[in-house]
Amino acid sequence: MSIGFAAEDYAHEALLRGLSRRWGLEASLHKIPCRGSGRPGLTRDLRQGKICFTAQEKGYDTVAVLVDADRRPWNEVRTEMSARVSPFFQSVGALVGVCDRNVECWLAADPDYLARRLEINADELRVDDPKGVVQAAIRAKRIRVEELVEAAPVGRWIDSSPSFEAFYDDARTLGQRKGCDVPNEREPGDTR
Repeated sequence: MSIGFAAEDYAHEALLRGLSRRWGLEASLHKIPCRGSGRPGLTRDLRQGKICFTAQEKGYDTVAVLVDADRRPWNEVRTEMSARVSPFFQSVGALVGVCDRNVECWLAADPDYLARRLEINADELRVDDPKGVVQAAIRAKRIRVEELVEAAPVGRWIDSSPSFEAFYDDARTLGQRKGCDVPNEREPGDTR
């Protein structure tokens, strides 16, 4: 399966790549560049059809989009972003993920795991928005986000983050439709 994706920034892209490797997906990820940066550029390109057009033109099997909700309710942003996906990809399957606040909140959904990996105090991550702490620690330790995600306790992310749970459920459903077996992260020890 080939997936064309648009992500808000490097951390979002790294999260997608890390999950793909973690799940052992037989899928190739292809970044669709956006004009401009961050969610405004991505949203504009999605609204104008550029992302879906590029994915369809390149023959990708599906399209994935990952953004932050920032200060807005994540489920509202998800509804808006999903409505901007072209009818073609709505019919064959698309994955729209929206991080509640930001992707660093997903990374810190299990503060004990992330604190151990970043060698910081877990209490620094038990705040409403750990973005600054996570970014600073990742830079200081020169840790790759993909590696954090590959080894992450995704089952705990599902339990503690409704926005990640929605993303995971959508990814698993889409994977089943496309013949890619996304592991059941809810069951300890169940890898497929």
